[in-house]
Amino acid sequence: MADIRRELLEEVEDCVRRVKVFQEAQGRRIHKHIKRSRKGREGLLELEQFGLPIPEDFRALYHNHNGTEPGLMPMWEATVFFEFEWYPAQTLVTGNKIMRLEKLNPLVGRLNVFNATSALSLQLDPGGEQDGAMPLVMTLGSLSRNHYVGFDSTLAMLRSVCAAQDAGILRYRTEREGRKEAGEIEYDPKELWDVIRPFNPRADYWPNLISGTLDWNKIEYELPAGGVIKMDPEVSRLIFGKPEDYYTKPDTRKRKARPSGSEVAPGGLSGAREMTVLFDAELFADYHQFYLTDTDGGGDLPTDWTEDALRDRIACADGVLVVTTARNMTVPVRVELHDAEPRIDMAAADHVVLGSLRTEGELAIAGCTDYLPDAARAKVPPGNLRAMVVFTGLGTLSEDGLEGEDRYTVHLWPSEETGVTVLHQWDGDS
Repeated sequence: MADIRRELLEEVEDCVRRVKVFQEAQGRRIHKHIKRSRKGREGLLELEQFGLPIPEDFRALYHNHNGTEPGLMPMWEATVFFEFEWYPAQTLVTGNKIMRLEKLNPLVGRLNVFNATSALSLQLDPGGEQDGAMPLVMTLGSLSRNHYVGFDSTLAMLRSVCAAQDAGILRYRTEREGRKEAGEIEYDPKELWDVIRPFNPRADYWPNLISGTLDWNKIEYELPAGGVIKMDPEVSRLIFGKPEDYYTKPDTRKRKARPSGSEVAPGGLSGAREMTVLFDAELFADYHQFYLTDTDGGGDLPTDWTEDALRDRIACADGVLVVTTARNMTVPVRVELHDAEPRIDMAAADHVVLGSLRTEGELAIAGCTDYLPDAARAKVPPGNLRAMVVFTGLGTLSEDGLEGEDRYTVHLWPSEETGVTVLHQWDGDS
């Protein structure tokens, strides 16, 4: 990888330091995830093999860091730059592999850089390079016909963020306000533009946002049944390897074998009781979450992800049960209905936790961002249901967190018991 001017690297590092200090002062947990790592550099080396032009200031951003890996943090707590998450380099690599191999849209070859809590994404625009500076464009991703320059360059964005911090025009909510979540960033776009304009003479996103003239035209397309676009098998093979090799890559950390004190499969039953399988398929666990909700009386998804809730790995509301997953990818999920509490082989599980939800007689089972009307439905007894969630394969994740043999089984049965109780706590690789 080409050398980076020392003065540029020092300025970028100072900006990252100031962002981290600001986030910590605001009481936001994301500061803990802004860590020094060589993995960012390694990821950029792989990106360069695609022949993409990677500007010097962008390379400087990843030279000593690898973005942020928020894990189970809610999306609004994972934002770093004006509502945008800072992707790990390997996520950029995977995204560009998919774009270039599948040719998903006219934006093929553009380097996806950041993802926002809204529908916006922030990307490098190689076609707009001027004097070695490559603008960051705001788009709606693969569905956007238009893009607008948000920042003249990566360095301009970093300078803008630090200037906005110093000007005191950024605020993070300390508690939920209506439909707005605690931890979300808030600022006045006009005040922000007044501060960051000197760094971004080419930017047209902010003036258009302020004047209300943004035009987000979408490409017309039809989603298949279920609302999920399946990856082409050949593309999947090119990216991840042959299916039989998928879980045997050198960077995959296998969980140590447990003593075989029972013949029961992980998450399975050790007693013969009446059981009905309600769901057994894969869900896209966007933001590391899938959920079960009452189709008649289910409320909003829980958002108060305290440290205790993150350790429990579930959150319960009156008509909703949310399960957090090890990966924010497509994961296997099984939901079973029992007539009474099942007996589980604890030794074969990584994590087991009890929760509950109330229902009028029908549940929807969906990934965090799935379109709920298209979600799977299952009939259940009306009233309160106790839920036992069994996690297995948590120790099989690859280093980039994209691959693994993690599985999630939810056992349901009628019961008036409520509350969350951890029966077996996952404590990392064991």
